[in-house]
Amino acid sequence: MKLTRQEILKLAVSTMYIGLLIDLIGPGVFYVAGQLIRGSNIVSAVEPEPLQMLGYMLLFVSAAEIALVVVLRRRWINAKSSQLRLARQRPVFYRQLKIMFIILYLIALTPSVYGFLYFILGGKESFFVLMLVISLIGYMLIKMKPDAMEETLRDIELEDVD
Repeated sequence: MKLTRQEILKLAVSTMYIGLLIDLIGPGVFYVAGQLIRGSNIVSAVEPEPLQMLGYMLLFVSAAEIALVVVLRRRWINAKSSQLRLARQRPVFYRQLKIMFIILYLIALTPSVYGFLYFILGGKESFFVLMLVISLIGYMLIKMKPDAMEETLRDIELEDVD
């Protein structure tokens, strides 16, 4: 039996909320923790020159990770995906889909982690905020609108569990 429109809407909304929880609250927690750690001088600052090079490297890695997340979402979340095709029962399918999105959202959160580490080592706050914004851009690129999810998942046949 195919997924109904209501089921797909519930899945789309629940995955968007999971993403908001991870990729909006996560960077906020990192920002507050960074401010507290930096303000209390727990970690001593590193010399600016090597730190600047590290910042550029982290920016490049973050951009590559966001590109990877977009590619993974297109590969994993479609009707031809082997991971989704193997899940024949509705509860297993729902759980599998949510786990895939959680993994994608966590990968999109890593630029915030990089920015946090850069900031507590003595980097600029503006670079830290840039990395937080990159995480949010990653969320925006990953999330699926209900219409797009319906188009993607409408051909999947699932078994009902009694």
